[in-house]
Amino acid sequence: MSLISHISNLSFSTSDGGRNFTRQTFGMEALMEAKAQDNTTDGADAFHSGAKIILPHNVPVDTFKAYITSAWIRLRHQAPTVAIRSRLAPRTEFDYAADFVYNVPVNLRDAEEWA
Repeated sequence: MSLISHISNLSFSTSDGGRNFTRQTFGMEALMEAKAQDNTTDGADAFHSGAKIILPHNVPVDTFKAYITSAWIRLRHQAPTVAIRSRLAPRTEFDYAADFVYNVPVNLRDAEEWA
């Protein structure tokens, strides 16, 4: 497949009326997906982060969880790429062919479950 053919596949598209969007991985994306699917890497090349938060006063756990959930949902609305997943694709041009998938939440409950 030519480079131009691959590049034309870099746009997200939907075949179910806008419920799910997919696009093929390419280049470094495909390489990182292949590494992620290889069971010998134990998370090599994965992104990990953490944070320490010191609050000025005690906040009940349920209240804090609601704030965090709300923040994740707002972030997803502003930057949908945070909710993209990858999955092995039914293509056979190379091992570990993968797609990026974005599932559009149907309602607030879907978004809360994701968050």
